[in-house]
Order: sequence, then C-alpha cells, then structure tokens
Amino acid sequence: MQCGALSSHADMTYYTTASGAGVFDSGTSLWTTDIGTACVLVGRCSPLQRAVTRVTVNLLRTFDLGPAGLSQPPQPNLRRFGLTLFRPLDP
Repeated sequence: MQCGALSSHADMTYYTTASGAGVFDSGTSLWTTDIGTACVLVGRCSPLQRAVTRVTVNLLRTFDLGPAGLSQPPQPNLRRFGLTLFRPLDP
C-alpha cells in the first residue's frame, strides 16, 4: 500500500470464537480518528473517511444481528500470502 511517497501495510483480523461470536480487530488504535469529526458532524468526508465509515456501519449492523461468526464465518486467506499457521488457537 502506498501512502504518499511512503510504503506501508495494514493488518485487519476477523475470527470466530467457539461460541459463534465474531471478533474484529482493525489493527489500529486510530480507526475512529480516521473517520474524523468533520465527516461525522457535517458530512465533509474524504474517500478514505467514507470507506472507513462504510466498513464501520457494516460491522456494527452485522454484529447487531447476533453472533456474527455464525452468519459471517471468517474466510481463511493465509495461504494466499504464503503463510501457514502451525498451531491454531481456539479462542
């Protein structure tokens, strides 16, 4: 991912617990900061802010319907990145 002239990356995690609960981790403590006050209060949103807002709304709506892990099970993609999880955890 390019951010201006700097290369960067982003990590997001979604997994399901044994109870069926879905767990989402944005990988950043700045998730809500990225939406921004001007976007929330007066609707002046950059494309990034609109994308983060849409993801947030989709997550909250899905989680509101009940155990998200049952209706939206995670889709493993480690192999796509050449990774292998040798000792998976069961949270």
